[in-house]
Amino acid sequence: MTLFAKKVPINLSPEISGVIKDNGKPVAHIEVERSVYLNFTGDYYTDKVLTDSNGQFHFPEKTAELKKPSNLTTVVKRHELYVEYKNKHVPIWFMNIHTLNPVKVINEKLQGLNCDLNNQEQQFDFEDSDYPASTFSTLTLCRWNDN
Repeated sequence: MTLFAKKVPINLSPEISGVIKDNGKPVAHIEVERSVYLNFTGDYYTDKVLTDSNGQFHFPEKTAELKKPSNLTTVVKRHELYVEYKNKHVPIWFMNIHTLNPVKVINEKLQGLNCDLNNQEQQFDFEDSDYPASTFSTLTLCRWNDN
């Protein structure tokens, strides 16, 4: 009976860190918002941080105790990052992920974001060896170092 289904830890978002810039110059003390939407619960999870004097920001990994969806449920986690800048709500990262499990390639990108608010929004597609049949796409103003 699903009324008494055991709750399990669900990874909502990996650790995220980066820097916010405007024409290459760090933007200090602006609000960065992380938002995660789960289609199978209809819940939004949001939190906010301020950039430091060097424009850097950091969100810790976020998990929640939830009932695990059935295997027949199509899972969508929508990840979004926004900044409040010059009285505008500016999207800097948008991605839908179709798994509850962490995705290594995405986690790596999200730990070194370099977001210039003057970049053109661009779509990037990533592949992960743990998900050979999937491509993970993001729309973002951010870039990162691929080492």
